[in-house]
Formats: sequence, structure tokens, C-alpha cells
Amino acid sequence: MMQRTIKNEMGIKGLGLHTGEEISMRILPLPEDSGIIFSRSDLPGNPRIGAHISNLSDAQYALTLAEGGITITTVEHILGALAGMRIDNLLVEVDGPEVPILDGSALPFVKLITDAGIVEQAKEREYLSFQDAAWVVEGDRHLVFLPGEELRISYTIDYGHKMLGAQFASVVVDEETFIRDIAPARTFGFMKDVNDMKKKGLIKGASAKNVVPIEDDKFLVQLRSEKEFVFHKILDLIGDLNLLGQPLVGHIIVAKGGHTLDSKLAKKILQKMEEAKRGGLLVSARVEPDKEGLSIDAISHILPHRYPFLMIDRVLEWVEDKRIVAIKNVSINEWYFQGHFPGQPVMPGVLMLEGMAQAAGILMLRKGENLGKLIYFTGMDKIRLRRPVVPGDQLRLEVEVLRMRARIGVMKGQAFVGGKLAAEAEIMLSIVDPQ
Repeated sequence: MMQRTIKNEMGIKGLGLHTGEEISMRILPLPEDSGIIFSRSDLPGNPRIGAHISNLSDAQYALTLAEGGITITTVEHILGALAGMRIDNLLVEVDGPEVPILDGSALPFVKLITDAGIVEQAKEREYLSFQDAAWVVEGDRHLVFLPGEELRISYTIDYGHKMLGAQFASVVVDEETFIRDIAPARTFGFMKDVNDMKKKGLIKGASAKNVVPIEDDKFLVQLRSEKEFVFHKILDLIGDLNLLGQPLVGHIIVAKGGHTLDSKLAKKILQKMEEAKRGGLLVSARVEPDKEGLSIDAISHILPHRYPFLMIDRVLEWVEDKRIVAIKNVSINEWYFQGHFPGQPVMPGVLMLEGMAQAAGILMLRKGENLGKLIYFTGMDKIRLRRPVVPGDQLRLEVEVLRMRARIGVMKGQAFVGGKLAAEAEIMLSIVDPQ
């Protein structure tokens, strides 16, 4: 899928849920890779705040973003609408400290986006996905992320209230489902809690027009669906997860969630993503070559190896299941030259073989079904070390597939310096699931 933004600028007005002030909001298109950005037009210089979890300052009653001393709150519904409508790049400009609540759902934002027109952009979307679980547990409340190939949310609410009872919904979040079921679901509140919050100076703009009020024995407005309340919690979660900065794929299972737990899960996911990237377990939904092959960043998304044992600097070319060509720049700063040998540095032959094996590993792990797995040597044969390799040399590693099965490969590897053969071997490797 390609990144998307809107075609035309559009605006809307409404009350702020917490301030009670009338707020004007505009949405404007942004170029590729800009992300979602909020702007305060009521402040000098129209300061901007990026919609990212690193800028989250509070999540108790609503999502509040802060950057450079500037804040904006109640951003969850517009973020949910943008995620549900697959809008990647957008400027949201408001002339007050919060996004208007409108009718308490994401439906007015969906209409605003639709009226503005949706356009595809020149760059592809990149999704967050990895082969690990993440969870947050607080008493009987929990959120669990499991790997998957689409975004599915399974959500249970149970407030111990006789009018609500327990509600459960499990949905694959796509544009159609979002517009039909999730976007119309409104904010809700129990009257006793609403009154307490108003006494504290909160939700000054709340009314039956934007919050579904619930008495002990009745709903004070007509519901839009039997599952409106659990669908609204799913809407909040979608908006909260939009702060990850990229669309997430996986299965999220929730019992009695909320903004605070949602934000903790988002932070946990990003933390695990970073750990996975360092540990080689990151699965990128798309690892494409640039015009000059695979960069070191793309290589790091495929191979589990890290400093000081990553022996590939760039992939120049490959033909899937057939061959690969990579390079390793040999520098005097390499750690092994300290002892191999002082005064006469020579690259250990076993590390040239390791470089061939890593190139072969990229060839095997580059395939979509193998991303995120690990690769091990199972054997080497016909090893020949032809000439020494020293600092300043550039190893050209050429690997050709001799035999390939689903998880086992036998390949011929050769290392050249300046067109001359430095080392060669037959390499056997096996793909395994990470433990």
C-alpha cells in the first residue's frame, strides 16, 4: 500500500471536551514521510507537535501531547480516524489547546477526511511488525500484543454496571470495518463520574450531544449499536496506537483497557522493537533494495549479527535462490587486528568464511517467509585460503546456491580482493526459529 494524505484543506468547529471552548480545526495535506503533526495556530509561530509516543505527556483522561512547552489534548479520536482511514501524512491545526470533541465519536472526522479527498502518494507504507509478544498487566486489566499479518483487536469491557454488562468484540481493523462499526461509537460516561469530574473543573464541554450518559438504570440517549461502548474503546486504542508513528500489524487482546494502559503497551512495543532490531529478530514488512543494493540498515533488518561480528557492509546484487554479491570493507579499526597480528595485521581466514556465510544468510533470510528467523552454520567443505587480506582491502563476497531446500542451503562462496581470489569454500546453513 502507498502512503496517503488528503487532497484539499478542510475545516470544522466544535467545543473542547475539557475546556468547553469553541475551537476551530483545519486539516492540511503533508508530503510523504511527514507523519501526523499537530499545530497551535493560536500561539505565536504556529508551534508544531509530532504525533508520537515520545511526546505523550498525559493519558489519564485523554491523550495529551507536549513538545517545547506547548501542549494539545484530546487527540485520540482524530488519531483514530486517521489510522482507520489510512492517512499517513497530515497537519492538524487547531486554534486552542485541544481538538474539538464534536459528537464524541470519530464519524465527523471521517466525513471531514472524505470531503477533503484522499490521495495516494509516491512512497510505500511501512508497517511495524515483529515476532514477539508484548503485554501490560495491572490487576485484572491487561493488554497483550501477539504477532500477526493484519491488525486485529479483541476487546472485553466489564464495568460491573447492570446497564452495560460485559461486552466483547473482535475485529480486523480495515477501512470498511472502521467506518461501519468503530467510527460511529461515541464517548460514554456514568453520570456519577461525569458530575464528579465537572466538580473538579474537567469536561466543561461535556453534554448529551457528545457523551453518552449512563444512569444506574437507563441510557439517557439512544445507542447507535448494541456494542457501541466496546467499539468506542477499540476506537480509543486505535488512536492511542497511532502514536507509534507507523501502522502496526498484529493481534491485540484487551481486557478493561484505557488510555494509560494503551500508552504503556505502545511504549513496550517500541522498546521491544528496538531490542529486536539490536538482536536481529525484527521483521520488516518490506525490506527493499535501494538503487545501489541493500544498505547496512536494511542488512541489519535481515541478519541477527551486530558489532563486532557483522561482516557485511553492503549487498550489491542478488538473484533470489541463486546468488548474492556483497562487500566487506576491511579497516585497521577492526577489533581482531589488535592481536592478529601486532605489527603485521592480517584478517583471520575464518572471518572471511564468516563473511561468506553471512552473505549466504542474507540470501536465505531475505525471503518474506524467513524474515525474523536465525541462520546457523551446519558445515563447511573444500575450504581454501588463497591470499592474505589486510587493512585497506575490500572483500567482494560472491555466493552461489548449489542446493536449496525450504530451510537448508548448500552454497559455494568466494571472496575476492581486487579481482583476485582470496578464499573459497562450500557452506551449509540451516534456518531456525528464534528461541
